[in-house]
Amino acid sequence: MAPVIEINKVHKSFDKQVLVDVNFSLIEGQTLGLIGKNGAGKTTLIKIILGFLKANQGEVRVFGLEPRAAGTIGYLPEHPNYHLLLNGKDYLKYLGRISGVKNLDDRLRYILDLVGMTENASRRMNRYSKGMLQKERVFAG
Repeated sequence: MAPVIEINKVHKSFDKQVLVDVNFSLIEGQTLGLIGKNGAGKTTLIKIILGFLKANQGEVRVFGLEPRAAGTIGYLPEHPNYHLLLNGKDYLKYLGRISGVKNLDDRLRYILDLVGMTENASRRMNRYSKGMLQKERVFAG
């Protein structure tokens, strides 16, 4: 079975060395936990796998592709930042505009209906449950 994620000799440094010679592969069905002290590089490694950061050295493959090319990873941060004074519809419109989404109003209606948020789209996001916020985040990008 081909690896879903392959990490080979990955190094990443900022002002100090964060990741040094990280190697592993993960096949479908396996679970991986990253354990370490604050500053050990866990979040940095996740950002490299997602394509948000580039390693200084080494190779990262997701489904055999460079992370950004893979385009198949969903990411939901534990503590995302929202503009909580906006309502859900306005928040998604804002993100859609800055991302260049075509047919924005049609896309917005489709997404809100898909995740069951049409009735709550006009509510301010500071009144949303955590689950509702996660729905907004997943489909906002």
